[in-house]
This record gives sequence, structure tokens and C-alpha cells, in this order.
Amino acid sequence: MQKLNLKFFLICLTAIFLFNFSSCKKDNLQNVQSKNGKIKIIATTFPIYDWVKILTQGSQKFDVELLVKDGSDLHSFNPSTHDVIKLSTCDVLIFNGGESDFWVKDVLRNSRQNEQKIVNLIEVIGKNAKEEKLVQGMQKEHYHANGEICTEEHHHDEDEIESTENHAENDEGEIDEHIWLSLKNAKIVCEQICKTLCEFDFENSSIYENNFLQANQKIENLQNQYFEKFKNKTVIVCDRFPFRYLFDDLELNYFAAFPGCSSETNASFETAAFLTKKLDELNSSFVFVTESSDKKLAKTIIENSKNKSCQIEVLDSMQSTTLKEIENGKNYFDVMEKNFLSLEKILK
Repeated sequence: MQKLNLKFFLICLTAIFLFNFSSCKKDNLQNVQSKNGKIKIIATTFPIYDWVKILTQGSQKFDVELLVKDGSDLHSFNPSTHDVIKLSTCDVLIFNGGESDFWVKDVLRNSRQNEQKIVNLIEVIGKNAKEEKLVQGMQKEHYHANGEICTEEHHHDEDEIESTENHAENDEGEIDEHIWLSLKNAKIVCEQICKTLCEFDFENSSIYENNFLQANQKIENLQNQYFEKFKNKTVIVCDRFPFRYLFDDLELNYFAAFPGCSSETNASFETAAFLTKKLDELNSSFVFVTESSDKKLAKTIIENSKNKSCQIEVLDSMQSTTLKEIENGKNYFDVMEKNFLSLEKILK
């Protein structure tokens, strides 16, 4: 219901803005788009922003801006009027393209700017995009007729768990939008961003191509160092699970409390009991949570298990990165390596 109201607001806001904007002179448009003569790129989320910054390093042609920079989770971000204007007037817009970006699509659908370059990353990765998957014990959401959320546990039998392609049981087959957590996807996306940069600045294309080769080498180094290590191991995530792309790359099995895009954070008794039972069965030394977790569920599960010495490890989904963290040096490749190092503890 809240999403529908936001959608209506954005359509009205965009229509009003574009009506006024269309009467402006072209040179005013250029002043908004290319401040200081630079090509304006808007990246909606941190991983996208960091990829663009990596690939434009050494060039002065582009002005790159992160849209969501206050630590807002991409699932709950509410755009301001200024955000809508930025999207409508930038030269290049690079966005994820998942369900949480519905408002971006609405703005673009009503935009009159035909020269703008739009890069939808879910479209870029194509068949590599995956639907959200519900595993045994995971608590899923349903919606009442009045739009309110209710939850229920999802109980599959063991044969169904082993199916990876036909395992999803989503009401609408929603695409899992956390595509940046796959190094394989990162390689595809960075190549497309490199091509886009070259289109706008062919004269300096060697800079962007060289930056891509270096980024690609980092990806391959991480793959060579960590892939194959976790094959067929099993992890318990006492939180939402935005890590399907990462875990699929590693062929790593998992149990989790909620799907990755779930807005639910309060686990039912059945969900907590199921994960507690799995912790006992696996005798795991670690359970995992996302970077935004209050760790209450993880602590409850550990306290009620036989393994009171089990520790809590954090996996960073990069969904709520702040501009301050970026200014302090946070970057995509460091985060991915830290995630691998956290997971590596299950091997000891």
C-alpha cells in the first residue's frame, strides 16, 4: 500500500517537474547535466558507484554521484524531489533495476529526455539474474487484502531443498536484486560500464579499458583464492538472506530466517526453533547476520541451542553503506574479501 502511494506521488511529481522543465532553454539543461563541463553520471547504490569510480580513475571527464548515500536500505529508500530531478537530468543513469527500483522506472517512463543513457544492470546480466528462493524453514511474507503484511513459515521436504532451479516458490517470481554480491556479475557489469564510458569519451577509452582490466584481475584473484573452498558446506544466516548470488557462486548451502528482500525482521517461534535445531544438527561454530542486524535473533538461537559458544559473524550486503564510510575508504573489493574471510571461519 505504501509502495502504491509512493508510486502515485512520483508520477505526479515527475509530470509537474517535466512540464516546467520542458519550457527551459537547452543551455539550462546542459548546465544541470554537465556541471563544470563534465558528463554527469548518477549511480543509485554504493556498489554501482564504486564500480564507476574504479573505472573512471585517472579521467577528469566524468562527475560521478551516489544517489542513496545516507545509509538507507535500498528496499526502504524514499526519493526526494531533488532526487527525481537528478535522475531526470543526468547524462548517464546506472541503476540496479530490481523491484526496489520501481520508482526509478516510473521517473524514466515519464521522462522526456531522449539523449540520456540508461543502464539497467539486471538487464545487463540477463540470464544470470535469479529469482528469490525460499529454503526450508524460511519465513516468507504474504499480504492481506488491506495491504498489511502477514508472515508464515515455509516448510519444504528434503528433496525439494536439493533442487536449485525449480526450488523458488514466489507468488510473483520476484527477481533477487542483490546482483552485486556475485563476482561473476561484477565482471559483466564492469565491462558494460566500461563500454558506456568509452561511448561518451572515446578519446580516453584506453584509460577505462585499462581500469577494467585491473578490476577484472582483482575479480579473478578473488575467485582463484576463494572459489571451490566452500563447496557443499552449509551456513546458518539468522537474518534476511541477500546473499544468494554470493552463495551460489561458492556452491555454499544455507538456511536463513527471511528472504533477501523481506521487510520482516521479527522471526516467529517456528522459524527460531527451526534454525536452532539446524544449529544443533550442524554443530556450527558460527552463525551469520547482515551488517544492519541487531543480532537479537542470532543471540536467541545460540542461547537456545546446545552450542552456547557459537559466535556471530557479519556479512556485509552493502545495502546501507553511507557516504562517510566511502570517504573513509570503504570499497567493493575490500568488502567482498572481508565477506570471504568471514565465511572462511567455518572451515576451521
